[in-house]
Amino acid sequence: MTAPRGHLYGLLVASAVAFGATGCQGAGQPTFAGTLSLSVEGQGVTSSVPNPCEVDVDFGTVPLGQQATATIEIANRGDRVVSFQPLTLDLDPELSVNAGGLQAPLAAGATAQLSVSFNPVRTAAVMSTLSIPFSTAGGAQGSICGSGNSAITVNLSGSGVPVKLVVAPASLYFGAVLINETSTKTVTLTNQSTLRVRGLSAVVTGTDEALFTVANAATALAPGASTTVSISYAPLAVETRSVGTVTFAGTEGASASLSLSGEPVANALALNPIDFGFVPLGTTVVGCTTVSNRANLTIDITGISAFDSVDGAFAVVSMPKAIMGGGSAEVCFSLTPPTTQDYDGSATLDTDDPSGNNPIIQLMGFGGGPQIDCAPTSLDFGQVAAYTSSTKTIQCTNVGSPLPGVDADLIIPPPLTTAQVFQVTFDAGQTIIANPLVVLTPGQTAQYDVTYLPTMASIDEASVLVRSNGGQEGAAALDPYFGQPLQIPVSGQGLSLQPCQFQISPQAIDFGGVPAGDVSTTMPLEIQNTGNSVCVVQNVTFEHDPAASFNISSMSLDWDLSALGHVIVLGPAGGSSPSSLTLMLDFGPKSAGGYTASAVIAIAAPAAPIPTISLSGTGD
Repeated sequence: MTAPRGHLYGLLVASAVAFGATGCQGAGQPTFAGTLSLSVEGQGVTSSVPNPCEVDVDFGTVPLGQQATATIEIANRGDRVVSFQPLTLDLDPELSVNAGGLQAPLAAGATAQLSVSFNPVRTAAVMSTLSIPFSTAGGAQGSICGSGNSAITVNLSGSGVPVKLVVAPASLYFGAVLINETSTKTVTLTNQSTLRVRGLSAVVTGTDEALFTVANAATALAPGASTTVSISYAPLAVETRSVGTVTFAGTEGASASLSLSGEPVANALALNPIDFGFVPLGTTVVGCTTVSNRANLTIDITGISAFDSVDGAFAVVSMPKAIMGGGSAEVCFSLTPPTTQDYDGSATLDTDDPSGNNPIIQLMGFGGGPQIDCAPTSLDFGQVAAYTSSTKTIQCTNVGSPLPGVDADLIIPPPLTTAQVFQVTFDAGQTIIANPLVVLTPGQTAQYDVTYLPTMASIDEASVLVRSNGGQEGAAALDPYFGQPLQIPVSGQGLSLQPCQFQISPQAIDFGGVPAGDVSTTMPLEIQNTGNSVCVVQNVTFEHDPAASFNISSMSLDWDLSALGHVIVLGPAGGSSPSSLTLMLDFGPKSAGGYTASAVIAIAAPAAPIPTISLSGTGD
């Protein structure tokens, strides 16, 4: 943008130089009256005339990627024609010249223009000099500029500066907003540069641009300054999600964008039905549902109307008075079935929802049907030595009653435990079959074995979780079909491992000569528990055997990879569990020569030092 002539955005008129009147013409040259003058104009440009026929043009600071332009006008106020010679340009690449106006001779009293531009691409100061050679009729150019000069000198300079706008946050989510209501949020727009950003505008685009409005956006930002901008969202109809983008931009080329989104809702409150599942006759079960306020304003709950309690079987237990925007609260009812039947009720929450829509809670359940009862209601295993186990049983019975047209079978999936030291399994010595679900008709019982297996001195507490279709379902259920689990507390105390009395034999094995590339016959290595407590073999490794010539071919017992970890437990001598472990070792030399190695056995809490087993053999 150029300033009007006479506005000093770099407006310059060079001092008139008289062709002869000043005495500046060359000696012996003919005198003639005349004046050559220069003027410069351009937005943000400053200029000066240090010498005749020399002008300084400073573009100042220009945003990177933007262009500043200045126009230099040359007026021939003399009585001779001035002709300009072709320009030889040697300028910085960020500076450019358009000298098309100097192609024709400049007649007396006429003017010619050329434009110079600065388009910075880096943060740095730029300087270049442009020379405009000329001649006049009669060869009197020296009398125009003095000192015999025959060219106009233009000194160009400028600095590129970065301009950056930042908006925070980078995205704005309005959440759920009622139709025909307005939600307003704010963002912060910051000028992170050393240059003033002018001509700021905010434009919203996108498929739902009409739903978003930008208010109080600044039109300019000083260097380092910030401003708070309000953005509103006002949905008009239900859709999955409203989206848009707002772009803030200044005339210097800086811009920042912000993604917008919101979710229109027809009514504020959302909830799920309450399913009580199967409830024994004459007993009371409480069920709750979470009521979520999806709107951006508080909704008051003034009461309940249109309550179908099925002859008083359903009753209100608790209800909030208000739910803040974006918040939630529980509404609870109870079911007390007097007779064997299907119960299906409902209740309407009276609210001040601006939509006029009040939510309806569906209530459902059965009186009678399958019901689970497990005994005992808790298990205490007492003190159990580490790496030994203790097992107790739980019996679960279908104590329900048949429902007309409803299957009264009790279905139990495999129970769970909340700690690994406790394991629960179905007792296979029953007529009931687990596949893997256990199905019990009214009156049938299934037995489960709970095993406590500590591995260290510890105090252990957990729960056995027995799920079934014979308990309450509803919002707190772990499983939408099997409902809330029946929890049976279990506990035990693990005792420290007692010192292991053991014997290892032999303590040296010589495989003799074996052809290189072959494998020897196997030789036994036995670990024997000779005491009255368990022995825990933790590992067997080979040392000083870089070629892996000695190996375990087979073992009489497998490593236990279950809750115990990678171990082999040897029972006391004379007990029911194996008390010894036999390892079959072999030797496979890769080449001829003598081989030696050691077998190292790790035993937990050994009563005596564990010997290292010497291994030897020869490759033939």
